[in-house]
Amino acid sequence: MNPIIQPARNTHRNSYNAPWYAIHLDNQGHITFASFLAETLLQQPTAALLGQPLSAYITTNDLSHALLDSIMATRENETNFETTWELTCNEMTDCYDLFARYISDSDSFVFMFTPHKNEPKSLQINTTVQQFVNDTLTESRIDNVLTLLQTQLARTNIGVFCLLLQQPININPSITASSMDFTGLWIFGKRIPTDIFASLKELIAFLSSQSTNSITMQQDPANFGELPPELNDLLVKRFMSTGLRAYVTIPLQSNNSQLIGIIGLFSPFKEWIEAIPQSTLSSIHIVITQLYARNHLQAQITRLQRLNHEISTITNIAVNHEFISHMCMAAQRIFDATHVLFARYQPDTNNFIITDANNPQNEVILCDTYTSALFQTPQRFTNLQSPLPEIFTQISAHTNATVIISAPLQRNNMLVGVLLITHIQHEFLTQQDVTYAAQFAEFVTSHYRQQQLSNALNESERRYRFLINESSNPIFVVDINDVVIHMNHAARRLMGVDSMDVLLFKSFFSSVLQSEWQEKRQLLESDTQHKLTWQSEITNQLKMQQIPVEIEAQIIKHERNTPEILISIRDIGQQRESERRQTLREQELAMFQHITSIVNSSLDLNVLLERTLDIFDEIQFGHMLGIILINEHNVPFIAAHRHVPADLITQIINSPNIIRGAIDMVLSNYDSQMSIYNTSQESIMTSHLIQNFGNMIGAALSDNGKHIGIILTSRPFHGTTPFTPRDIQILHTVANQLSRAITNARLHQSLQVAAERYINLYEDTEEIRSHLSSIIENSPDILILCNRTTLTMNILNKRPIIMLGYDPMQIQNLDITILCHADNQEQFALHIERFKAQPSYSFEFSLLRSDKQPFIGLISTSIVNKHDILVVIKDITPMRQLENRIKQREKLVSLGQMIAGVAHELNNPIAVIRGITQLQLMQSHDEQLLKDLQTIDHTSQRAGRILKQLRSLAQPQISQHIAVDIIQLVHHITSQYQMVFAEAEITCTVHTHPNETYIISGQDAQIEQVFVNLIDNAIHAMRGVNHARELNISFIATAKIITIFVDDTGSGIDKSARDYIFDPFYTTRKIGEGLGLGLAIVHTIIQQHNGTIMYQHRQGVGTRFIIELPTIHAPRIRVAQQTIATEFYYTICSKIRELTTTPLIEVESIVDQHDLLIIDEQLLASLQDSPTNTVICVISRTTATMPLHNQQGIIRASVQMNELQLKQQMQVLVSLLNQVTTNKE
Repeated sequence: MNPIIQPARNTHRNSYNAPWYAIHLDNQGHITFASFLAETLLQQPTAALLGQPLSAYITTNDLSHALLDSIMATRENETNFETTWELTCNEMTDCYDLFARYISDSDSFVFMFTPHKNEPKSLQINTTVQQFVNDTLTESRIDNVLTLLQTQLARTNIGVFCLLLQQPININPSITASSMDFTGLWIFGKRIPTDIFASLKELIAFLSSQSTNSITMQQDPANFGELPPELNDLLVKRFMSTGLRAYVTIPLQSNNSQLIGIIGLFSPFKEWIEAIPQSTLSSIHIVITQLYARNHLQAQITRLQRLNHEISTITNIAVNHEFISHMCMAAQRIFDATHVLFARYQPDTNNFIITDANNPQNEVILCDTYTSALFQTPQRFTNLQSPLPEIFTQISAHTNATVIISAPLQRNNMLVGVLLITHIQHEFLTQQDVTYAAQFAEFVTSHYRQQQLSNALNESERRYRFLINESSNPIFVVDINDVVIHMNHAARRLMGVDSMDVLLFKSFFSSVLQSEWQEKRQLLESDTQHKLTWQSEITNQLKMQQIPVEIEAQIIKHERNTPEILISIRDIGQQRESERRQTLREQELAMFQHITSIVNSSLDLNVLLERTLDIFDEIQFGHMLGIILINEHNVPFIAAHRHVPADLITQIINSPNIIRGAIDMVLSNYDSQMSIYNTSQESIMTSHLIQNFGNMIGAALSDNGKHIGIILTSRPFHGTTPFTPRDIQILHTVANQLSRAITNARLHQSLQVAAERYINLYEDTEEIRSHLSSIIENSPDILILCNRTTLTMNILNKRPIIMLGYDPMQIQNLDITILCHADNQEQFALHIERFKAQPSYSFEFSLLRSDKQPFIGLISTSIVNKHDILVVIKDITPMRQLENRIKQREKLVSLGQMIAGVAHELNNPIAVIRGITQLQLMQSHDEQLLKDLQTIDHTSQRAGRILKQLRSLAQPQISQHIAVDIIQLVHHITSQYQMVFAEAEITCTVHTHPNETYIISGQDAQIEQVFVNLIDNAIHAMRGVNHARELNISFIATAKIITIFVDDTGSGIDKSARDYIFDPFYTTRKIGEGLGLGLAIVHTIIQQHNGTIMYQHRQGVGTRFIIELPTIHAPRIRVAQQTIATEFYYTICSKIRELTTTPLIEVESIVDQHDLLIIDEQLLASLQDSPTNTVICVISRTTATMPLHNQQGIIRASVQMNELQLKQQMQVLVSLLNQVTTNKE
């Protein structure tokens, strides 16, 4: 593009450069402005002329007032002053054409004059234009052409106005909305910034209005085409205020009818405009359009030439801290830019750091997402006054730019920076320049990357040259005559040459190979190829031996010197040896890859070892092969072998030291001090073994530094090649691979074992969890999680709490103190504070059922976590009653022994008394004596019955149990009591269900004794009552239990006597009516039949006894013991009875069939095979731990266990017993 033409001074008035004399006057006739030609004519600058009267410089035949008056008269008569006068200026008189006009807007006058010419105006114009056409034939710059056109037309008092577009556009109705930009504006041959003349919008509107006008002359125009009114008024006023009278516009169109601009010819002297021929206008149009096309093309060529030149220049610039400055200055030279800046993008802070080539100080400008996105593609920005990102505002303020071209520099599609090309005149940067800027930016980016790479390569090359100079590679320089002009030391050593004599390079070749060198040299000298590489052989002059080499020759052409050939020779003897080794190495690698794939193909250790030996067989590595591994007990064993004779295997197996010695021998090769078994080497260095094995090598198998075995191979002494270091290396490599594979196989095997163990453990855990869940749910004890702070309850099992009459949902989350009587709250609070502080705590306390009946609870607590306490409440009322009974039983045992002795001693005297009495009654006696004898007989019988009861109480009879139908037995007993019931007015009713069976296993006589005693007690209790006397015997039968209810409507039992009714010799009757043995005997018989009996007070009147007896089909737990019957034994039995409803029967001997064996820990070792389906409870007196036992079904209980631990063990024991009894069913 053309450079900026600096306009003349006072460019704020375009008429300054007018080709005629122009003077502006104020309303007093004083000078306010003079054009350049007027300043020249008057020989005064405008500054000196300001305020001076016109008459001081211009006169008209001494009629100066007449000229000024004529000019001033234009204001009054509102007409133009136009004439031809002689004027005197600077004592020079000449004839001038005059024109003056009054400007009302500024209340001033414009006065124009030019020398008068008598020649025909059209002829002058044609001559001038023809001269212009001739002068422009060799001119290519649009500025010079327009200046030349103005210079030529100035002779004809015509001014030139030209407005050119940067790019041709199509002429269409929407041209006003089209995107236009201007390459320049020329007025009077001077190029001026378009924005000084008018805004871009006004210029576009003006050009659009004139683009379709025909070439016609306009005088004193009222409008300039179809323009907005305000713009039209502005142009009209400007036209008039400059003193212009007429104009003609020429729309400039390219060959393809595209608009490229407009040219206007105007003058204050309308005769000159009127005299312009149409052909003249066509000539001007042709010259300008052709020049525009050439200039447009030349501008692109110039841009491309500059671009190529600067690219070539930048190519030679090193990438350093000044590279950005060089890049900006190059862009400034390419595009004639006023400023070129580089904005480096900082993605981490979203900032741009602006660098100005003319001002090296950096400026940081923040940007937003829109700004960074705006710079992703090359763009041209002209309207910098519209709302744009801050970066444009700051750049415009910094550079006074009116146009900016942004060209992003991107690397790997990431924005690195933006090249910002600016100019103070927007027409000097066109839209076409955007493409060039993008190409330049792309090259700079590419060059920057290449230069960075080149710098690295140059550095490498510098080092390489240094290494070449010091290298051992032979280097020769040979001239065109084949004379060696230089060789380095390495070359001299290679060729065996020490002298400095003239040598021909071909002399280093044999006669056969010299012709080959000549052919190569001719190719280099003919420029067919600049560089050749081939392999050949040269002769060492000293040793006279052929050396295989690789020759690299290239032609080096100097600007002034003759060409030379640079030859580099490399001894490839070692290379060929290396290639051979490389080939061998590749074969080894292929073999190793094959080995790796094989050893990793299986996780089965035996398969892995066999496949490894298969590989050695495949490559015929050795004659005999063996793999020795070390197990987890540090014992070596032969894991796999191949081709080893059977007798040799037998010898090795029978002599373990051979294997140990082999391992130590292999390990000693790694470290002379390394040994595992410290075996003497003589154990394996026998002549027999050496003769059998031959040459033998081995490698250790290791896992993370731990030796896990060795691998051995051997070859016979004769008929095979010995092992080489390569063979040893191969063996070690295979050993490393095999070590990892063995480790993986063992790990896989361990994982399989562990997985099976974990599966079994999980199944056992799930089974135990299920059992524990069942135990918790079915536990007879109340389990509560109690909050340590609020004491609210979380009921874990519902059944026990329901048994107490409570609704679990209603008492859930209530205070635990609701289970305690109000009178005992203070004492209960003391226990609460204790179990809050202690990890575990147990105490007995009287609690309440839902019906407010008290029961004795054993409360055990354990702190679960900082929030909860596990509270276990066990109803031990039956246990305490049982304890009392046990104590009573112990008393009875002592009492029974005494009673047995007493009964035995009394039985004989009573038998004698009764026998004598019976004999006397057979004889005749008086009435009184007979009555006395009868009294004695009755009394002795009663004494005998008492003794019989005492013996049955003291020594219960043990007899074989039989099936007893209780219903038949009861009906038989009640039938015998019919007369008694009738006499006592008692109604006896037996209630049964027709579909139920009531058969138990027991002694019918003892069961009969139970019902007889209960019926006797009921008859006695109903004597003397005034209400209905009823005796009801009811039965409820299940598969395992028969429940019997014996109800009467008698007087009942006093509350104070209820706890002692089953004690022997306790009676509420009068003396002589009973000994208190009836219920004691009943209680003893029921216990002997594994049943229970309990008293229940009836609401209203009467008494109820509830008897539970197992049916004949009910399961029973048979207990055998091999332990001392201590209190702990009875505790275990008691715990079992609490946790199950199945009767517990103690067998006499371990040989009898039993389900549970309770045995001391000391006797466990002497236990032979325990019967199947038998649970063993081992009593430990030394430890409270609960170790696992190898056998299933063994539970350990210790006297040192606390209540909770023992209960947990017994729950597991009962669960196992339930499984045993279920299996038997």
